[in-house]
Amino acid sequence: MTSPIKPMLLHHAEQDFVLSDAWLLELKYDGIRAIVDTRDEDDYRIWTRKGVDITFQFPEVKPPQGHIFDGEIVGFDENGFHKLNYVQRRMGIVSRSKVLERMQRFPIKFVAFDILDDLTMEYEFRLDDLDGITIGPGWDRSPVWPAEKIDTLWEYVKSNNIEGLVAKRKDSKYIEGQRTYNWRKIKHDKPAYRD
Repeated sequence: MTSPIKPMLLHHAEQDFVLSDAWLLELKYDGIRAIVDTRDEDDYRIWTRKGVDITFQFPEVKPPQGHIFDGEIVGFDENGFHKLNYVQRRMGIVSRSKVLERMQRFPIKFVAFDILDDLTMEYEFRLDDLDGITIGPGWDRSPVWPAEKIDTLWEYVKSNNIEGLVAKRKDSKYIEGQRTYNWRKIKHDKPAYRD
C-alpha cells in the first residue's frame, strides 16, 4: 500500500517577498511532514512525505474517520515547545513495547494544516472544512492568521524559537507532489505587509 497523495511542497520566500490580504499565515513546525488517510475505518494510515508508512510508530495519532489530512507530526515538551528530537526518537522502532515506552517519554501530536478530501477546492475553503472537524486525542489543528498579523506573529516565532512561518495564498489549489510559489516558507527575514 502506498500513500494516496504526494504532499504539495513550498518555496522559500525571497527577501523582497511582500504579504497582502491574499495570504494566510501558519507556524512552520519542526517535525515530520505526514499524510494521514482515515477513509478506511479499519485501516487508517500515516505516510511520510516520501511515502513511508509510519503508522506503527505513532499509535496515538487518531484523527476522525473518513478524511485525508496533510500536516506535521510534532513533539512537544512539558512547556509546549516543539521538540524535533522527540519525533526522531520515535522513528524506526519495530517493537510494540518500545513504541509504547517511547510514546510516554516523547509525546507527539499530529498537527493538521490541510484537509485533502477535495483537491479542486481553494485553500481557504479547505480550511473551512477542516474547521468543521472536532479535534481529538493525538492530533490538533494548526492555527491560521491573516497576513496583517505578521508583526505580532514574527515576535512570537522569534521569542519561542519556532522555525518560522508559512504563508499560503487563500486561492491556492492543492497540487500533489509539486513545489509551488503559492506556499512560502518564511525563516530569516520578516516580509513587508501591504493591504
